[in-house]
Parts: sequence; structure tokens; C-alpha cells
Amino acid sequence: MPAWRNKPARAATPASRPHPAGAKPPPSDAPVVLYDGRCDFCIAQARRLRTIVRGALLFRSFHDEGVLADYPGLNKEACMKEIKLVEPGGRICGGAEAVVRAIRYGNPILGVFVWVYYVPGVRYAADRIYAQVARSRHR
Repeated sequence: MPAWRNKPARAATPASRPHPAGAKPPPSDAPVVLYDGRCDFCIAQARRLRTIVRGALLFRSFHDEGVLADYPGLNKEACMKEIKLVEPGGRICGGAEAVVRAIRYGNPILGVFVWVYYVPGVRYAADRIYAQVARSRHR
């Protein structure tokens, strides 16, 4: 069993966030990724995604005070189910689609390849796999 499954949930701290100290902040109109900052697995995946998108998106733990108040279309229950991407125009997507769209925003080179997600059948399978992993992350 992976070590991350045996760890108790903990409060998000600056050290547990996916932004390294001294990193250049993303633009103020950047898309925002909302993740579970009390889940070690989620923090690790947010760090990976941040590396892929090369700092072009803002990453926020939805557990931090006031974060959900900034996004009236979201609540804690919805965010606990899956990662969320809030785009500059206000569009909100979640799960595998949020990851794919985040990559498209932040990494034009990889963004060329993520179109595969939108091929019929691939999206269905990716969404189901994501949902299964998301349900199992706290076990």
C-alpha cells in the first residue's frame, strides 16, 4: 500500500502547497486550480501539474480561509470530489477535464497532445478513471 494512503489528513501549510518559495507568481488573470490542500496525494499531484504548466496557473487549496468565498459557484462538497479549474471567463470544470484544460493553458507543447481527451470514448474512460482515483485517495 502506498505510504500516502496511511497518512492522516493535515492542515495545509506553506510548505505543503505546490508553489515553491520564491517562485514567480502567475498573472492576476491566470486560471485558478483549486485542490485539496489537506490531502498528501492531492498536494503531490498539484505540484506535478504546476511543474507541467510552468507556473502559468494559480494553485489554491480550497481549505484556505476565504478561498471558496471567491468562487460562489463552488462549495466544499464539489471540491472534495475532484480538482477544479476556474478559467478567467468564469467557466468551471473539474476532474480529468480540469487537468487537460490546465495543461492546455500552461504548456502549449503538451497542449497539442491533450486533444486526445476529447476523442469519443477516451473522455469517458479518463473521467471514470479519475473518479475512481479521487474516491480512493483518502483510503
